[in-house]
Formats: sequence, C-alpha cells, structure tokens
Amino acid sequence: MEVALPEPAVFGEVRAWAHGPLHGRVDFEASGRLAFDVAPFPARQMWEARVTFPAEWVSVDTPAVFGEAALDRLLAEEDAWVREVNGRRERDRVATLESAANNRTAGQLSAAMAVLGLLTVVMGYLKAGRAHPVPYTQRVDANVPAESPAIASYFYWFLSRIGARRAGLRYW
Repeated sequence: MEVALPEPAVFGEVRAWAHGPLHGRVDFEASGRLAFDVAPFPARQMWEARVTFPAEWVSVDTPAVFGEAALDRLLAEEDAWVREVNGRRERDRVATLESAANNRTAGQLSAAMAVLGLLTVVMGYLKAGRAHPVPYTQRVDANVPAESPAIASYFYWFLSRIGARRAGLRYW
C-alpha cells in the first residue's frame, strides 16, 4: 500500500510507523510516497500505520491535535511499542536458538539409543540366537516297526499293563 501526502515525503520531516506482523516494512519511495508492505498478511491479524508530517502541509478548519506536545506523546508511545516488539523479537530469537539446540540434543540421543539398541540385538544374537548343539548319545535302532504310532502306543500301553499285573500292580 502506498500513501501520498500533500507534499513529497522526506525522511526527517515525515515519520512513519506500521503496527502488526513483525515482517512488515515502511519505505520512503523516490516518488515522495510512503510504501507500507505486510505481505503475506496472516489471517486474523491487525495492521495499522501512523504517519506524522508538518502541520503546515494541510489547512484544516476542524480542531486537530498539533504541536510538540502531541508529537512528544506519540514518540513516547512508539518508543514503548518498539521496546516491547524488540523484546519479543529477542525472546523469539532465543527460543529459536534453544529449540535448535534441543533438536540437536534429541537427535544425538536418538542416534545413541539406536546404536545401543542395535548393539543389544547383536549381543543377544551372539549369545543366544544361534542353534545350540544337543548331544544325542542314544543309538538309533534300524528296526523301526511298520505300524502307525497310534497302534505302537496301544501295544506299549497294553503290554505295560500285563507286565504290571504280573508284578502284582493293578491299574484298573
């Protein structure tokens, strides 16, 4: 947005401020106009501009606030707002630096935890992950019966009961 004053704006005679998002700009154009730029303008934000210039540039029949007292009050307000905004900028800058440092620390801890987890898995595999040799000392008999396992189990059970009866034990 450009503002054209009754006379060409000259830095020193004219003072201009913009209030709103911190990325806004106020520029004195070569054409004597003031250029206010707040792009991109965020939704739900307030923006305003203030401009002071010599009272002789306009002729007004209605009462207005003129003089050094009004300018001093306005400059004091702007100075307070500038201090507040610069404090907010500094807090934001410090918060950004702290966030970057925290992100670096979190990245380093994540990498260390990943390495530790990988070492745990490798050590666990080296200790218990391989097949254990099981010594088998029994001799395998080549005379395996041709009957199914169920019939072999029945015969084993039946013969063990007969042997128990001969020994004087009763199962039933």
